[in-house]
Amino acid sequence: MTAPPIPCSWLPELAHSYLRRFENVKPLRQRGLWGYQLEGRSARGRYGFLVGFILPTGRKPGTRQPPELPECAAFAYVRPPRSALHRKLVRDAGSPFRRAYELLTKYTNRRPRFEFHEKDWRVLMRHVPLAAFPAGEEEKCARNFFMETLALVVRSGLPEKLASLPVRNKKRTPRFRSG
Repeated sequence: MTAPPIPCSWLPELAHSYLRRFENVKPLRQRGLWGYQLEGRSARGRYGFLVGFILPTGRKPGTRQPPELPECAAFAYVRPPRSALHRKLVRDAGSPFRRAYELLTKYTNRRPRFEFHEKDWRVLMRHVPLAAFPAGEEEKCARNFFMETLALVVRSGLPEKLASLPVRNKKRTPRFRSG
């Protein structure tokens, strides 16, 4: 499967409406992921959000492919996972991702719950199988899932924290010594 089984042309606009501080919405189609990426870069790595679907990758039955795919998924990430940026944003006590997770789990009793993976590049994740939605209402339920998930993430303050990080300059300016 190379695309989600439901129409979702609305997804990039929906994601950007919640994550406005991230200017570029880029399509992502790789390794079982189909969705849109909103990313920031610093000199020490990349961080951002991915909103879309986890799709079957064509693995043969009996391999470690969960049977509940495809899934709606939204996650916040930091790459690379063993970097100083990852440590600062994820692993340190009181880090922005850890604080967001605490708020999300404290104020979100509804399933699916948010997951926190402090050693992975996909740090905060929320996902639900399309099969969990009533037949014929998958698109509406998927849209509601993404709206609810993104609204909760915005309320946690994580997008603001990430958007306020120093951004890597695309052009390097030469240094001149006076003298």
